[in-house]
Amino acid sequence: MIDLKQLRSAPDQVRAALARRSDPGILDLLAELQELDGRRRVLATQLDGLKAQRNEYAKADAQLVKQHGKLPAEIAEQRRRHGLQIATLEAELRNIETVLEAKALFVPNLPLADVPTGDASAAPVVRTWGTPAPAGGTPHWEIAERLGILDLKRGAKLSGSGFPVFVGAGARLVRGLLGFMLDLHTREHGYVECAPPFLVRREIMQGTGQLPKFEEDAYRTEPDDLFLVPTAEVPLTNLLRDE
Repeated sequence: MIDLKQLRSAPDQVRAALARRSDPGILDLLAELQELDGRRRVLATQLDGLKAQRNEYAKADAQLVKQHGKLPAEIAEQRRRHGLQIATLEAELRNIETVLEAKALFVPNLPLADVPTGDASAAPVVRTWGTPAPAGGTPHWEIAERLGILDLKRGAKLSGSGFPVFVGAGARLVRGLLGFMLDLHTREHGYVECAPPFLVRREIMQGTGQLPKFEEDAYRTEPDDLFLVPTAEVPLTNLLRDE
């Protein structure tokens, strides 16, 4: 999500940074945000002026009521119209702020200055490890099926193509790898094991950028409006939210 304060204070720098993403749609959305934000600020200024005027009216009206027992009909009608004007502007401002916030969520963060400009072909190789396996080898899933530790046919029956069922030693292997990696990182690398909930609130998904962009691909429960977490990043990142 773009920082609107940064967009206001340094619009040219923000536009130049986002232009490096080579996505014209982002720049179009940025222009729309600037227009909406400008309209929001104009409305906020108008609303502040009307409310200040209302406060001044209240002081004068108190004197009139004290003198005459009530406001003259003409003045009372003026105050009613003034209140309606404030209510109309407040509703318009709320609507613009809602749209502005929703659209801002679709604008990505600014890339760091040292991030290469261009597509994947322009990305420099920072480090390599090991030697690539020679082409033409037997795929691992075929080996696993021969060993009877993987059942792709029944996995497809349950969930569709590409979903395996690990069987016997295969299931134990998966469980063992999970335990091995958890033990390795907690014992040797200083990590703390954490088991957060698998369902999180909407604002938690927004906080890590999953919503609104990927809402159509997320699994949501009703009527609680909770989402199944797609990655561990979502609950773990939000553990320290607002702290």
